[in-house]
Amino acid sequence: MIDKKQKGIAVIEFTLVLPMLLLVIFVTVEFGRLLFQYSELTRMARSAGRFISNTAIVNTTGNLPDVLTDVNCDFCISKMKRVLISGDTINTTTNLSGLSSADITVVEYPADSGVLVVNVSYDWTPMFAEKLNMLSFGDDIDLTFNLNASYAVTAL
Repeated sequence: MIDKKQKGIAVIEFTLVLPMLLLVIFVTVEFGRLLFQYSELTRMARSAGRFISNTAIVNTTGNLPDVLTDVNCDFCISKMKRVLISGDTINTTTNLSGLSSADITVVEYPADSGVLVVNVSYDWTPMFAEKLNMLSFGDDIDLTFNLNASYAVTAL
């Protein structure tokens, strides 16, 4: 008789603990995914920085163009953006969903220093829900946020 009561209590305890256990699992998965995507973003920025450091100087003077544009550097910026997005200069499919060439900038900073800074801005969105519904307790909480990666290289 005591065994049957204990089994019923165990089922009730399990149903009370299961939602919290699932929440911990989902949060852990999302946090792991966030860390992976940030790591991938920084790896992509490094790869693009290495590419542009070798292609930005197209003349024999050894100096960067006065104004760093695609026309002045044999389309090095467009190629660098393709390298960052897809891993090579031909493809345009992205390794991170939602990342586009508009999210990538390259500037020479400080001016006339030969140091190029590649900046990438990526809007991270959770896999399960973009907003946390607060029901009637206030406004919904937006769970998306911006990941930024920068990489500075000297043009060779």
